[in-house]
Amino acid sequence: MPPSSPSNPASMRHRWSRYKQNLQSLDEQHQKDDLMQVSLVLELYEKQGQVLKNTLDVEFSDLEFLRRVLSVPDQDPLMYGSYKIDKISNSKIFDKYGLMLDVDRYDCYAGYRKFS
Repeated sequence: MPPSSPSNPASMRHRWSRYKQNLQSLDEQHQKDDLMQVSLVLELYEKQGQVLKNTLDVEFSDLEFLRRVLSVPDQDPLMYGSYKIDKISNSKIFDKYGLMLDVDRYDCYAGYRKFS
């Protein structure tokens, strides 16, 4: 019987061992993920001077919706960068969440942040 045959006992033990290692690795990652929380953060800066005036944490949000509305590039699939909220995206965010930011008074940005 060839070494790679599914019914080869040595091959089966090796596969089972790799499978258990993968499960253990996934379990460890889930435990780390449980300790880390990710939430949407909205930052409002003064238009003059770029002084941070307010930060809002949004507990429930739709990542795919925000990626579309804010034109987030594919290189940032989890939206960890900060993306400017303009009048058009502000209107779409208001339609979905009922939250209107004063984009005339502040430079507003959105992005997800990890908290432990």
